[in-house]
Amino acid sequence: MTDIRPKFARPATWLEIVRAALDPRAMVQIHPVRVANGIRMVVSLASRPLCSSDGRITLFEDLAAAARFLSVAGIRRWSLGEALQGMAELAGGAESWRLKGGRLCT
Repeated sequence: MTDIRPKFARPATWLEIVRAALDPRAMVQIHPVRVANGIRMVVSLASRPLCSSDGRITLFEDLAAAARFLSVAGIRRWSLGEALQGMAELAGGAESWRLKGGRLCT
C-alpha cells in the first residue's frame, strides 16, 4: 500500500487529466482505496490523486466507472496501481461517480 498523504498537497486536476491524453509519457493509474463503505477507485496522474475543482477527491464506484471516465477524457493508456491508504478521512468530502446505463453520474 502506498500512503498518498504527503503527495496530496498538490492533487491532479481534471484539466491535467485531459492534457495528459496528449502526452504519451503521462503516467495515469487507477488505484483501489478502502473507504468506510467499501472499496472505491481513485485515478492518479504522476502519483497525484485526481480532485475536482473545489478540492474534493474524485472517487469512482468501481474500475469500470474509472476506466469510462478516462476514456471520455481521451486517456487510452493507463495502468492499475497499488492500493492507496490515507484516503478514508478524505472520502467524506469526496465527489463520487458511478456508471448508470453506461453513463457516468454522481
